[in-house]
This record gives sequence, C-alpha cells and structure tokens, in this order.
Amino acid sequence: MSDALLISTKRLLKEHIDTWSLIWQSGFTISRSLAPSAMNGDIINRTIYYVLCSTSSPIYDLNIEETKRNELNQSLYQIDQCYESHSTL
Repeated sequence: MSDALLISTKRLLKEHIDTWSLIWQSGFTISRSLAPSAMNGDIINRTIYYVLCSTSSPIYDLNIEETKRNELNQSLYQIDQCYESHSTL
C-alpha cells in the first residue's frame, strides 16, 4: 500500500486505464436488448469490473518476473474442450 501511495495520481490512472484496456481486448461484446428487465452489457461489465477490482491478479503486477508472466499467460489460453460432445449452439 505504501508503494501505491508514492505513485502520482496521473501515473496511477494511466496504469489503471492501460490494464483495463488489456483485459477488455477479447473482442467479446454483448448486444443491447430492449426487453424489459434485460441485463445488458453495461450492467454485466460493471459487475465484472467490480469483482476484478476486488481481486488481486499477479499477471498485472509490475514487479513480476517475465518467466512467471509468460507462465500465467499460457494458463489463460488452454483449450477447455468446449467443442467436444454435443453442440451447444
């Protein structure tokens, strides 16, 4: 916490924006629904943002070693067998 307090507010905001830009680069979007009581992307994104802001993520630690960062990155892109068995479409 003491390290974070030493960072200028401009730098902290820039790092925050840059990190969230990396997180949202998936290209996934949610179409806006006009149905009553629909949960649209803005609500879902707020929820995800809240949860992720409340959870530490070592991959975005500025002091992490490059080998550890690469290892964490590899763990994010494992095939989850989502196309096995029956079709979910």
